[in-house]
Amino acid sequence: MNGKVSSFSSACPALQKYCPMHLASHRGFRKQISQNFNKMPSMTGTFKLIKSENFDEYMKAIGVGMVMRKMAQAATPTTEIKQEGESWNIKTMTTFKTTEIKFKLGEAFDETTADGRQCKSVITKKNEKILLHEQNCNGQVLKILREFSDDGTEMKMVLEAPTDTTPVVSTRIYQKQ
Repeated sequence: MNGKVSSFSSACPALQKYCPMHLASHRGFRKQISQNFNKMPSMTGTFKLIKSENFDEYMKAIGVGMVMRKMAQAATPTTEIKQEGESWNIKTMTTFKTTEIKFKLGEAFDETTADGRQCKSVITKKNEKILLHEQNCNGQVLKILREFSDDGTEMKMVLEAPTDTTPVVSTRIYQKQ
C-alpha cells in the first residue's frame, strides 16, 4: 500500500459508504445510531397492573374455579421480566401467590400456572416490542401476547382462550415501576 486513504475509494467508490472511517466522518452518524438504539423498547423491568378488562371471563373459559377467580380478580400483580444472555425469567407476584418461569426464546419448557395447570409452553420474540407466549395445557392451547410501548414504560398483555365459538380475550395493562 502506498499510504493513501483515497486508494480505497478510488478502487471502488460504491464500497466507500461501508468504510468505517467514511461513516465516522459523517456529521451526526453516531448521534443517529444512538437515537435509533434508544427507540427500541425495553422488555425487561418491573411492571405493575393498572387496568384489566374481561379477565374473569377469560379465567372461566380456561376452567379456573370461582374461588381462585375471585382471588385473582382482587389481586394487583407485579411482573418482573429479566434477561441474562439467552436466558429469560418472568416472575409474577401477588399477595397470595408468586409464579416464576425460566426459559430461552423458542425453546419448549414445562410451566405450572398460578391456578396449578401443567403446561408445555414456548415463548418467542415476534419483534422488538412483542413476546408471544403459547401454552398447551392438557390439549387446551392458550396465547399470551406481551406488547411493550415504544418508550418501554407500559406492557399490554392480551390473553386469548379458544372456545367453541369465538375466543375469549382479556387485556391487562401494566405500568413500568
